[in-house]
Formats: sequence, structure tokens, C-alpha cells
Amino acid sequence: AAPACGRNCAAPLHQALPPHHRPKAAPQAFITPTPEMPVLRRHSRWLTLLCSAAWLMTIIIMLELSGVDAAVGVHGSIQADMDGEDDNYGEYDDEASDELDEEEKLVLEQQHLEIAAQQEEHAETMLKNFIADACAMLEHGSDGAKERAAASVAQMAKETIVTQPFHPLTFRNAVVEAGMIPHLVKLLEATSTTAAKAHALGALALIATDDPTTDSDNGNGLAVCVAGGAQGVAQLLAHADEHVQVGAADCAAILAEIPQCQSMLTQHGAEEKLVLLASFGNDLARARAIAALELLSLNNPAIRDSINAVGGQKVLDGIFKYGNEAMRSAAASLAQGLASDDAVAIAVDAKAHARQAHETRMKHSRLLDQATGVRRAVAPGAEGR
Repeated sequence: AAPACGRNCAAPLHQALPPHHRPKAAPQAFITPTPEMPVLRRHSRWLTLLCSAAWLMTIIIMLELSGVDAAVGVHGSIQADMDGEDDNYGEYDDEASDELDEEEKLVLEQQHLEIAAQQEEHAETMLKNFIADACAMLEHGSDGAKERAAASVAQMAKETIVTQPFHPLTFRNAVVEAGMIPHLVKLLEATSTTAAKAHALGALALIATDDPTTDSDNGNGLAVCVAGGAQGVAQLLAHADEHVQVGAADCAAILAEIPQCQSMLTQHGAEEKLVLLASFGNDLARARAIAALELLSLNNPAIRDSINAVGGQKVLDGIFKYGNEAMRSAAASLAQGLASDDAVAIAVDAKAHARQAHETRMKHSRLLDQATGVRRAVAPGAEGR
């Protein structure tokens, strides 16, 4: 039986609703449905997405290009402004430099002089402290401390020639004035170590080196000889250690540039020991010994005869016969001097002698590198020690 309300409850729900509550019917399709329709719909969605993405990328690229153009334009304008400002600054600098008067320039020069004076004062203070410390170690230190002190003095003397933290002349004169020479000479005695002897010889040779351009250091070499250096150097020419032999020959050559030291060295038999060293020493010792013999006999016929008397000419004959070219060149002028028959001392003033000695020293320095390298036999009696 029909319900009392009169509605058809068996009908579908949307038909049971009142007409104004029923959903509207779907519109009629324009295309007749086919089995391939779902695939075409999916493809159309992907195509729509791709077109949207392409359009979005086009917009982004256009925005970026416009931004680059704007940035380039801004950078160009900034660079132009900077160039203009640089030009203005250059004009300002030129105007400022033109406005500097003579009084301001004098003030700047005075400031530079004051800075240079302060630096020089600081360097002098450092030099005095270094010398005072070295003297204290040389006088009161242990054997090791004395070795290190002598080595530091020799190294500082070399540095003043190469890098010139102090002027070489300033350093040499300061060492002499501080009284260091007697302490270094004391290290030449037999009681000191071999290393201390070698370092002391190197330091004394550098301190006694004469600068031919000035007379303010002319007394340094003589001060070494007077303090006992001539005797100590002559004795160490016969030392068993090769380093000491070379150092002694080098120091003897420096001291032999001074006429007074020539006599002091020969008084302690330096010429005979130098001849033996030129015969039996290694190449470096032989080259140093030949240089010392030539300087020892410079403008001094008496010493030349003494060198001949102890066999100097025979040694030179052997060098010319068996020595290399550099060694023969080093011995050539000495052989010429020893072969001379002059029995009268050559009369030259002190400056002329110093100039000749300096030229002889430079000649042997140039030949030294060519004459070294091969170690030879040690001095007679020193084998196995």
C-alpha cells in the first residue's frame, strides 16, 4: 500500500526529492563518447600543464634579461661616476701638492731625519749590548760559551759585509774599542778548544781586514798583532786540525798586509810554517798559504830571502809542475817576487803599500774558488790525529 504521504519511496533518492531540490541533469556532450576518450582527456591535461610551464619560463627569462640590462646600465653609470671622481681626486692631489710651501717641505725632511736618527740610535744600542754580552762570555764563560761567543762575533762580522745590519767599519771599530781583541787572542792558546780556536781566527781575520777607502780602521790589524795575535796565528799554522790551519793562514794573510805585522809574524817563524802548509796542506790551505806568503814578502826583500831560505822556491816549482791551473795562477806573482835579485826594500809610502796589499788580496780572493775542492795530505807528523 502506498504510504500516507503519497511519495514513491521505492524511487531513487534524487527522484524522491522535491523538484527544486533535485540535481540538475548533466549537459549533453558535444562529442560522442568513445573508448579512447579517457586517454585523450589525460593527454590534454598534460599538454595544458606544459604550455603553462613554457609560458611561465618565457616570462621569467624576459624579467631576468631586463634585470641584466638594468644592472649593466647601473654598473656603467657607477663606473663612470667613479672614473670622474678619480679624475677629480687626481686634480685635488695636484692642487694639494702645488700648495705645499717650502716650510712644509722642510718640516717633512726634518721628520725623516729624526726617524733616521732614532733608528741609528737603536742600532747602536743593539750593537753595544751584543758586544758587551760577547765580551762577558769570552772572559767568564765556559768552554762551550766561549765557542758560541767567538762564533757569533765571526758571524756578525760576516753579516755586516753581506747584509750590513751595521756598517762593517762601524762593527770593527766598536769591537776594538770595547776591548774584545785580547779575549779573542786568548782563545788562540793551547788551553782552548779546537772549535774556539777556529772561530777566534775567523773573527780576528774579519776584524783586522782593512778598508782601503778610509784610514779610520788602519790600526785594527796592528792591534791584533800587538795583543799577541801574531804569535798565536804563527803557532796555529802547524795545528793538526785542517780547519784551524786554513783559519790561521787566512788570518796571517790579513795581518801580513801591515808592515809591522810582517816582522812580528816572521819573528815567530810564520814563513817556514806557511811553506810547509803550501806543500802538504789541502787545496784550501795551500791557496791561503800562498796568498799569505806573497803578502808577507810584499815590499820586503828580507822576508823574501827568508822564504827562499826555507824552501819557498822549491815548493813553487812543484806547484808549477803538478798543480792545477788555478793554483799555478795563484803562485805566479809570488814566484816572480822570489826570483827577483833586488836586495833593497822598495820605498813606498803607507797608502801605496795598502793599495798594493788590497789588490793582492782581491786577486787571491778571485782565484780561491778555482783552487779548492780536493782534500790533500795533512802536515807532516799529523797523520792519524
